[in-house]
Amino acid sequence: MVSSVHLKKWIVIVPQRDARDVRNLIGTMQRVSGPIGFQLSDASEVVSLDDIRPKAYMDAVTFVHNKYGPALQLVFVILPNNKADTYAAVKKKCYIDYGLSSQCFLAKNISHKGLMSIATKVVVQMNAKLGGEPWNVAIPLKKLMVVGFDVHHGGVGSKSPSVGAMTCTTNASYGRYYSCVSYSRSREELSSKMADDLGRCLNAYRENNSGLLPDRIVFYRDGVGEGQLKFVVLSELEALKTKLVAVYSAHGLPEPMLSHIICTKRINTRVFLVDRAGGYQNPFPGTIVDKEVTLPERWDFFLIGPAARQGTVSPTNYNVIFDQNKLDADKIQRLTFKLCHLYYNWSGSVAVPAVCQYAHKLAYLTGLALGTEHEPNERLTHLLYFL
Repeated sequence: MVSSVHLKKWIVIVPQRDARDVRNLIGTMQRVSGPIGFQLSDASEVVSLDDIRPKAYMDAVTFVHNKYGPALQLVFVILPNNKADTYAAVKKKCYIDYGLSSQCFLAKNISHKGLMSIATKVVVQMNAKLGGEPWNVAIPLKKLMVVGFDVHHGGVGSKSPSVGAMTCTTNASYGRYYSCVSYSRSREELSSKMADDLGRCLNAYRENNSGLLPDRIVFYRDGVGEGQLKFVVLSELEALKTKLVAVYSAHGLPEPMLSHIICTKRINTRVFLVDRAGGYQNPFPGTIVDKEVTLPERWDFFLIGPAARQGTVSPTNYNVIFDQNKLDADKIQRLTFKLCHLYYNWSGSVAVPAVCQYAHKLAYLTGLALGTEHEPNERLTHLLYFL
């Protein structure tokens, strides 16, 4: 771990039928925590539930919150199954009502033969949720803020608003994040809310950097269809630039250097590596394709982020629609690939920069589990609580 948080005060909520195996789970988590530098004290209390309906879990969360107050760092919730209703009930109560970090765990995994491996991943996730940094990568650019944005839309026929989620880095090692969500019912409203969210990200960056604003901003925008590209350029990008001018002029500063990059994962393009025998293999992670199959009117490139264990790996297309940082293509591509390694739910690289993956996770969680136009509690905005 680059940095870790000592988890001193945490509670386990478990169905009565699985309570006898909880001590083994806690012991396993403590055994794997030591070697990776995470301090995990014994659970302060184990709350057993005779009733496993969603309301019983909500009542249990309320009980432990009222009993332990602000000292409570995390609620570890063992779910009887993977049904969405109980999961959503727990997340709503923790994230909206109390601003409390939570970790859900399926009961069937308590007796899983790979418990050590599962426990290791859970411990890394818990550390990240509490504000620790499991790992980082070396990025030489100074005073840079990286931003990711994604949108979750309701299903066909849904009357619920779209959820826009934005995450940004707030420290020099790119391991601490700020996040926020907003709701919109039209594209125009989405542009306005996106600009407001960027303003909130800048304030968070200032709070974590002794009042300083970033000199450089790289903005990765996910969730853009081919038909929406013109709107992003004419509306969203202009709204972001206007917000930057307003924020920086208010502090008597010149506006920062902004780069705006659109990430597209759902594409039909496939890339293959021809081996010495003339056969075809998946390219290695970090493979770049920036000529021949790219569009001449765009500054775009394809990047292979993760390794594919089976099947054919899908590249992600990156379209640089605006660039004031004046980084050459090699530096933009290197930066993008490095950022793909900072998603703390996976020990390798992912398909898009971590800020985009975090934004996607937050938008999806908010749209499906939280299901309300209330934003998560302000206490959680500087934590990766949604992992």
